[in-house]
Amino acid sequence: PVRNLVVKLDRDLKPVKSANLDRGWKTKTGVQDVAAVDGEIYLFFYPKSPTDPSCVVVDEDLNWLRTVDLWGGNGVKALPPRFGKSKYPRFLVCRTYGVSGSDVLPLQAELRFVEIRGGKAIDLYDAGL
Repeated sequence: PVRNLVVKLDRDLKPVKSANLDRGWKTKTGVQDVAAVDGEIYLFFYPKSPTDPSCVVVDEDLNWLRTVDLWGGNGVKALPPRFGKSKYPRFLVCRTYGVSGSDVLPLQAELRFVEIRGGKAIDLYDAGL
């Protein structure tokens, strides 16, 4: 199992603080992507099973805040306010599907705009926002 140890570095890349984000669930690898919104840091993992969280939210001091139902292992970027004002954090999420070299299941990429509400990812297109 992967220990989900996260280290905060200063500008000289020296460790300032570390936090073990292990809460009894498993991930396939360590943090895959990071996004920050309003003082909260979103850390994205490849979960080991569908019941394990794929996103953990911590504050700037790496204190555990919550998990979020948003998979972002292929890329996540926080959206600036010019992409629509909202009191909720918004992200551009990239997901890939398929198998490399397969004619039956060719590789595909999907970009989605999502908003986090109550720990759930809301697809902005599907929600008509």
